[in-house]
Amino acid sequence: MRTVVKIALINKENKVLLNLRDRDHPENPHLWAFLGGGVDNNETEEEALLREIKEEIDYELKDYKKIKELFIEKLGKRVFYVGKIDVNIDKLILREGEKIKFFTYEEIKSIKINPLHLEILKERYKTGLEK
Repeated sequence: MRTVVKIALINKENKVLLNLRDRDHPENPHLWAFLGGGVDNNETEEEALLREIKEEIDYELKDYKKIKELFIEKLGKRVFYVGKIDVNIDKLILREGEKIKFFTYEEIKSIKINPLHLEILKERYKTGLEK
């Protein structure tokens, strides 16, 4: 089982950037989800996070921190981060998934989102996204 890193990227309007997964994605297809991906054998979790964000949206991640680690039976370790994104969506180059979009927390409650990612966001909004 492969370790996977995911990040909730937050802009200055306190909106979360989510990625609509491809319809044929092996895990939670065609759901909105955090950006991120698997950790390769030769890299740390943080290196994987930086690489994945660069690969997926061509963004150099600088301001981020780990917020949660989980082990999910049959899937493996999942590591969640929260970070700041300081560019407009039109400056990002989508390379994986169907599309990306910024959402308010209220909007997130009404979309088809990865259930685990929704739970992470619920926890974060109770305590403040950046804490």
